[in-house]
Amino acid sequence: MSITDILFNSRFLLACTSYAVLIVAGLALLEWIIHRPRHRILITTTERVIEPLYRAFVLVVFIFMAYPLIYGLEEAIPVMDLLADGEYRADQLVNLVFLTSLILPVFPVIGKHIELILPVQAIICCMMVFNWLAQHRQFTAFSYWPGLDVVMVIALLAVISHWLAVNIAKNTASHLDEHFNVTGFEDLISQSIILFMQAPAILVYSLGLGRQLT
Repeated sequence: MSITDILFNSRFLLACTSYAVLIVAGLALLEWIIHRPRHRILITTTERVIEPLYRAFVLVVFIFMAYPLIYGLEEAIPVMDLLADGEYRADQLVNLVFLTSLILPVFPVIGKHIELILPVQAIICCMMVFNWLAQHRQFTAFSYWPGLDVVMVIALLAVISHWLAVNIAKNTASHLDEHFNVTGFEDLISQSIILFMQAPAILVYSLGLGRQLT
C-alpha cells in the first residue's frame, strides 16, 4: 500500500480519530487532577506513574487499531490472534513501553523532554509488533533499522512536534485558562500535540519495517 492509500483508508482515519479523542479526554482528566490543590500524593502519583502509563497505553491502542496498515499491509493476521500466539504479549508490550518512560528521563540528554521519549516508546512498540508479525510469517531475514532516511524523518518530526507544542500552547493557553477560569491548558495542549504527532512517526517507522515483508 502507498502512504496515500493508508492516509485515506477508513480504518486508519478511525484509528487517528480514536487516538485524538483518547489523548484529549485522558490528558485533560489527568491535568485536572494534577492542578487540584491539597492532594500532593495524588498529584505526584499522577505525574510520575499514571500519566506515563496512560501515554504508553494510548500509543499501544493506536498501533493496534492502525495495524496492519502502518506496515503497508492491507491484510494480515488479526492483532488479537497475533497477541494470542504468545504468552502475555499485550502485558509485555505495555510494561516495556511504560518502563521506557521511567528509565529514559534518568539520562541527562533526554531528561524531561517528552518529545524525545515518546518516539522511542513508539518505535519499541512498533518493533515488538513487527517481530511477532514476522515470526507468524516465518520471516527471519529482517532488520529493525529502517534506513537513515526514515530516522532523519522521525528526528525532524520530533523537532516539529516540539516547535508546534511550544508555540501553540504559548499562544492559546493563557486565553483558555482565563476563559474557563482554570489552570493547566498549557501542559494539556503541549502534551496533546506531542503525543498526537507520534502518529506520523509511527507510520514512517513502521512502513520502513513493513517494506521488508514485500
